[in-house]
Amino acid sequence: MLYYKLIMKLQSIIISFVLVAILTTPALTFAATDPGLKPGNFFYIFDTTSEKIVLFFTFNPENKVKKALEYADERLAEIEVVAETNPDAIKGALANYESKVILAAEKSKEIKDEKKAEELLTLITDNAPKQQEILSAVLAKVPEEAKEAIVLAIEVSKRGQEKAQEQISELNKEITELKQEIAELKHSQSENKQSLQKAVAAINKTSKKLTNKEIITNLKPATVYIETKNGSGSGMILSVDGTILTNAHVVARVSAAVIKLSDGRTFSASVTGRDENIDLAVLKINNGDSNFKFAELGDSDAIEQGDEVFAFGFPFGIEGDVSFKEGTISRRLIDGSGVYFETSAELHPGNSGGPLVNRYGQVVGINTAIYSSKQIEGVILGETIKLAIPINIAKNLISDLMAGRNIEVESQKEKQVKQETVKRSTCLAESEQYYNNLVRGINQSDANDSDVQRVLSQIDQQIESIRRSLNDDTSRISSQYDSLISQLRDSAERYAQSVQTSLIRSGSARYAQDSSSGMVEVARHSNDSQIAIYESQKQLQISSAQSNANIYIARYEALKAKARSDKESDKQSALTNAKNKKTEYYNKCVSQ
Repeated sequence: MLYYKLIMKLQSIIISFVLVAILTTPALTFAATDPGLKPGNFFYIFDTTSEKIVLFFTFNPENKVKKALEYADERLAEIEVVAETNPDAIKGALANYESKVILAAEKSKEIKDEKKAEELLTLITDNAPKQQEILSAVLAKVPEEAKEAIVLAIEVSKRGQEKAQEQISELNKEITELKQEIAELKHSQSENKQSLQKAVAAINKTSKKLTNKEIITNLKPATVYIETKNGSGSGMILSVDGTILTNAHVVARVSAAVIKLSDGRTFSASVTGRDENIDLAVLKINNGDSNFKFAELGDSDAIEQGDEVFAFGFPFGIEGDVSFKEGTISRRLIDGSGVYFETSAELHPGNSGGPLVNRYGQVVGINTAIYSSKQIEGVILGETIKLAIPINIAKNLISDLMAGRNIEVESQKEKQVKQETVKRSTCLAESEQYYNNLVRGINQSDANDSDVQRVLSQIDQQIESIRRSLNDDTSRISSQYDSLISQLRDSAERYAQSVQTSLIRSGSARYAQDSSSGMVEVARHSNDSQIAIYESQKQLQISSAQSNANIYIARYEALKAKARSDKESDKQSALTNAKNKKTEYYNKCVSQ
């Protein structure tokens, strides 16, 4: 029973050491390691046993190599510690070291990742001289009975180094051979592709060549006239359900178009997708018909310089019969915007989007662009270069365009129009601000014109002076004549009283009364006539004074009106000049 408890105790200790070893094992550093328990120590066997258990349960070859090399470094450190004291412990540690080095070299062969295997083998070869140097130093210290084991350990280290170098050489050889195989495979694939292209070309060459009439008969029903609110172009039917391929610029900035077939039928169609970078677009006829004649697509990679081609379309947007032009492939042109066929087949505006076909009636390109050395009012003159997009480029995009691919690019003309619009708006705002500043200055100058105000004030003062003088003259004339009239009346009254008194004194009272009445009446009549004359003269002089005053006032008022008129005229002239300057500012701004 006691023996059983001791065995269980021992197993518990071993398991504890194993767990400690597993949980505390550091990462591989390939540097000198601190010695743990010294060889000969009672617990040393547990340390080495835990290493064996850890290595046994390490299934990854890369990690197993790392741990084995780490443990080998620990054994070297232990050997250095006990080099002069314990020969038996040295032998045990050396045996453990040798087993770890051999294990590391063997397990390196099992690593699948060649790069990691090479890295570990390189570390083994790089560390071997250091280990051998340490062992050589220990060899000088140990007792004679331990030297043989040291020499053997050095030999083991050298053999491990040599094996690692051999494995590295084998890996490099395998890598070189693999690279050679890859290069040969690529070359073979390239040759196969070329052979396939040649085979396709040969098949096309051996296919029945069609006459011009046969080509027209096949392609004419599939070539369509496309009309939009912005213009017109050509296209080709790709399927029985009415899918149409054309250039993106034919349907630029629109979502719908009218499709006209060579048999006279007309349909509406919707743009399903466009890629303006490549200048391709796909439309779908809306009526649901599924019996359209469609074009057969060929292989543009098989096209060679000098091959016959034929262009279909509606040049200059002229409806009616489909245009048919013969030519050849001049060259395959590659520029910054893509790959094109240059063709001698005559193309004109309106041919865009139409099919370019080979002698077998297969579409090998899409008519797309014309470059000319000279144009006058949109008419192309002189030598031109006609380009078509290879059909294989379109093949790779048709499904995406049918699914709604939509890439729009602002044209140079649209950019220019937008820039000009922005510039005109900016110039208009600046010129308006410039005009407002001029008007503000004119108004301020008008309000602050002291010379004109001073003249107007002086005129008003003169008019007021004339009116005061008129009032004074009127008062003076009235006073003067009113005084004369008053004197006449007083004189007439005294005369009447004097006559009556004289007659009374000289005769009878009745006779005196009759006589005085007659004489007084005569005197009064004469007096009234004189008063009337005075009144008339008074009014005449007053009227004359008023007339003269009004003449002068009218003259001054005319001067005042002229001053104001001149002032307003100058202001209007300045405002007109300001408007002209505003126009000049705007035109100069726009032209810059």
